Amino acid sequence: MKSRLFPALLLLAVLLSGCGTLFALPTPTPTLPPPTPLPPEPTATATSLPFATVKVYYIALEDNGVSGAPVGCGDSAIAVEYPIGFGKGPLEYAYEKLLYARERTVGESGLYNALYQSDLTLVSAEIRDGTAVIALEGTLLLGGECDSPRVQAQLEMIPGQFPEVTAVEISLNGKPLADALSLK
Repeated sequence: MKSRLFPALLLLAVLLSGCGTLFALPTPTPTLPPPTPLPPEPTATATSLPFATVKVYYIALEDNGVSGAPVGCGDSAIAVEYPIGFGKGPLEYAYEKLLYARERTVGESGLYNALYQSDLTLVSAEIRDGTAVIALEGTLLLGGECDSPRVQAQLEMIPGQFPEVTAVEISLNGKPLADALSLK
């Protein structure tokens, strides 16, 4: 019995020391279940997710309506698209993107953000029977009388990208936006 055990132990010692290989066993390939198909994506609306992109409007100064929708003082409102993902509705995301940007111009585009000095917070943004109802709080600062139509365009044009919206109502600190923009 000793004679049979000794060669087996010697062979084991050689294999464990890395000095030789007796033979290799094939590695079994695991069998994975087929992937589960993803459910179809729902149709997006202003309050549902996911939504591929959302438009936020900025101002092309002294463009005279050449590049976008005409805005008072000879400017144009230009849509800039931003990709969004899960977590917020597209309407809310668009307003937050606009309101929380503190830059005077958008990147290297040169587009002007008339709200860059303002300290506004989105309280709510929803669509009720075709009307986008937007409630804002905070302080609106205007850089002169030309900023009034610019701010109005930036805030009122966002809901227009959603087909179910037929009207827009925006309030600032519980009062109509028009009161804050009147410069009185």
